[in-house]
Amino acid sequence: MASDLNRLTGKFDSATSALGMVLGDLSNEQAGKRMRDGKGSSISFIVGHLMASRATVLSILGAREDNPWGETFGGNSPARDLKDYPPIAELVAQWNELGEQLHSALAGLSDKVLLADGPEWLPGEDKTNRGMLEFFVWHEIYHFGQVGLMRTEQGLPSIQELMHPESLEETPS
Repeated sequence: MASDLNRLTGKFDSATSALGMVLGDLSNEQAGKRMRDGKGSSISFIVGHLMASRATVLSILGAREDNPWGETFGGNSPARDLKDYPPIAELVAQWNELGEQLHSALAGLSDKVLLADGPEWLPGEDKTNRGMLEFFVWHEIYHFGQVGLMRTEQGLPSIQELMHPESLEETPS
C-alpha cells in the first residue's frame, strides 16, 4: 500500500507545482476569460473547481472540515463572470496552500483509511479511498488539459512551452 500512496502523493504534488507554474504569467482578465462565447468555463473557474475538489478529498480523509470553494466552484456549480472570483494570484496562493495540506494528509494516511470504503458516487471498480484518490488524479489531469487549451486559445504559450522551453528551441540544420 505504501507504494500506491507514494505514487498518488507524487502525482498530486506534481499537479500542485505544475498548475502554479502554468498560472504564473496570467493576468486576471486572461484567467477570467470564459470560453464558448462567454458561456463556458474560465481558467479561474477551473482552478476554483479543483480546489473545491481537493477540499472534498481532504474532508473524506478526515483532514479538513470546511470547503470555502464548494459553493462557488464545487460539483455542478455553473461558471460565472470574473467579478465573482478572487484575483488569479490569490487563487494560486490558495492552490499552493491546499497542495501542502493534501501532501501532509496523504503522508499521514494509514492503510486502514486508504482501503476504507470511499464515497458511494465513486466511479470505477475500486470503491475504496485509494480508488477515490485515483479518480481525483484523473480529474485534475482532465482539467489541467482544459487550462492548457484555454491558454493557447488566448495566444499564450502552451503548457509544454512553459514547462520545457528548451525542447522547443530550433535545432541548427
